[in-house]
Amino acid sequence: MKVKSAITDIRCDTFHNELTIPASIELSEGEEEALENLFFAYGKARRLCYSLRQKYEMKGRMSKSEIIKRVRELTGLNSRYLKEVT
Repeated sequence: MKVKSAITDIRCDTFHNELTIPASIELSEGEEEALENLFFAYGKARRLCYSLRQKYEMKGRMSKSEIIKRVRELTGLNSRYLKEVT
């Protein structure tokens, strides 16, 4: 994986505390496919967590840690990613 960056054009938005650095990443075909799969799994986990929270956590039937455990079993993602989602 190669990362190219043009540091000459940096945008800093102090209102939103964001820093944008223009860059491009060169990925091999296998790396690109793996990254896409990770994005799809993360999106699926977000939808599942939202759905489970609406159905069970809000009604007191399932805790946040139980939701993370269940979504982890379904998606195979690390719990670190799932804690961000919930």
